[in-house]
Amino acid sequence: FFIVQHGRTPANSMDKLRAKLRSTHSRYFAIKQSLGKIALEKSGTKPLSENLKGACGFVFTPGA
Repeated sequence: FFIVQHGRTPANSMDKLRAKLRSTHSRYFAIKQSLGKIALEKSGTKPLSENLKGACGFVFTPGA
């Protein structure tokens, strides 16, 4: 998976990103920072939680 910071990215650009990701069987999920940090801590990847700043999301892709 990847952590993506999207800040002030327009909604239509995020829709295009999601469409491109779907074509590769990947998915993007916008997350709340607090829940993202909990998920990373519980998955054993707590150091990655330092990267959750501002508007962000997770991209899940097969084989990554």
